[in-house]
Amino acid sequence: MGNSRLINEQDGDVKFRYRLSELEGGDGKRQGVTQLPVNTFLARWFEHVPPRRYQCVRGYGLYSGNQHSQLAVAREALGEPSLPSEAAGNPSWQEVCE
Repeated sequence: MGNSRLINEQDGDVKFRYRLSELEGGDGKRQGVTQLPVNTFLARWFEHVPPRRYQCVRGYGLYSGNQHSQLAVAREALGEPSLPSEAAGNPSWQEVCE
């Protein structure tokens, strides 16, 4: 989801645009607006994050083959700490979410 599709977050709800499917009377270009609780929105969003070490082919974004070196730059820009090294072991899901 591109940031331009996010409208706002207020009172624990996220409002965003989405493409209308043919079943909804759309042609793939028209957009609708919906609002979801933050927990539901994040759960749906994380369904699109591939599992660790999953072999996937992406032609865009930070998952494209030539952008792996940019992950550290992106994390720094977001104020996130660097990822723990492989030698430290796999972090728990609670540590990843923090």
